[in-house]
Amino acid sequence: MPIPSTITDIFDTAALNSPAGTDQVAGTIDDYLRAIQAILKKQWITGGSIAAAATLPVPAAGMFLDVTGTATIQQIANSFDGRAVILRFAAGSTLQHSAALIMPGAANITTQANDAGLFVQTAAGTWTCAGFSRTLNADMVDGYHAGNASGQVAVSNGTLCTNLNADLLDGLHAAQISAWSAITGTPTTLSGYGITNGVNKAGDTMTGDLTISRTATPTSGAVYLGNSAARYLAYDGSSYLLPGAALYVNGVQAVTNSGTWGISITGNAATATNATSATSATSATTADKLSGSTGSAPHYSCRAWVDFNGAGSIGANQTINASGNVSSVYKNATGDYTINFTTALPAASFAVSGTGDQNGTLGIVPIVVSKSSASVRVKYMSYDAVRDVTLGSLAVFG
Repeated sequence: MPIPSTITDIFDTAALNSPAGTDQVAGTIDDYLRAIQAILKKQWITGGSIAAAATLPVPAAGMFLDVTGTATIQQIANSFDGRAVILRFAAGSTLQHSAALIMPGAANITTQANDAGLFVQTAAGTWTCAGFSRTLNADMVDGYHAGNASGQVAVSNGTLCTNLNADLLDGLHAAQISAWSAITGTPTTLSGYGITNGVNKAGDTMTGDLTISRTATPTSGAVYLGNSAARYLAYDGSSYLLPGAALYVNGVQAVTNSGTWGISITGNAATATNATSATSATSATTADKLSGSTGSAPHYSCRAWVDFNGAGSIGANQTINASGNVSSVYKNATGDYTINFTTALPAASFAVSGTGDQNGTLGIVPIVVSKSSASVRVKYMSYDAVRDVTLGSLAVFG
């Protein structure tokens, strides 16, 4: 075996290293010893700068590395298991969580200048962020940058001045206190308190919708629907009433304009014309127009789905033809894909259904490898082999 030059030239099994007992080492034993010393030293030195990229090119030597640029980092180039590096970032680069780059909390991190993280290769092609340190801005207090403008924090050479927010009293700036000091006595209208877009009292007119929220059932009172006192909604303690007004439903008069009428809705709601959402359905029994299915079994909606072409390059996002709640499909290896959700699921317990095809000639079945609330990893199998899928479809329920 030749004299090693990098750490990847030596092994953690002693018998695999050189020189062996049968090797002729006369005149070269010193070269072996110096090579090992150099290899050990290289793992602890500062490794210089590397540019941010989808696959971050970590050099063979160096533990402390500066990362420049703002490109999104999806994975780190393969090294050897147990390799540890400290990366210090010079700018805002996004570290994208995936099965190949495992981030704390399974969430992406957008760096800022002088942020640093410890990354360890835990398996071939897989790096884990074992710790991440944020840089605190010395010129900020409670979210305010240093400066002399009213309401900001005064800082001198990175040291906070003792007179913080001197123009604030109970959370109000001096200009606000001045405006309120003009109020004398007890105002009798909303405009007296500086509110110019409210309805003051009975008899005032407003346009648009009026929404009233009550923490308890009202016992009296009315809301006028027009300029006639005979047209209003009221509550008599047991039901909501519509005295003296006609009631129209979908443009058809349902109640005449004489007498007092209570409004009650029970049983099924058969039709909802032009409805955009249904926020509540208390004691509903059926929703016939939800689907054409029969029976009383419940329906459950799909949480995420994707139609994609997985024939792209390894270590890159694949082409998505159409999707719902799927941000990207990342190719880890041949036939091995990580589907990342746009919005995380409530938990990692969910079901995955899917199909696959390769060039219209070979059916392939997706097998779930791992799941988290943020993503699911699948491998497409056919005849005991993992294969790329050219037309893959997956749906997530749970």
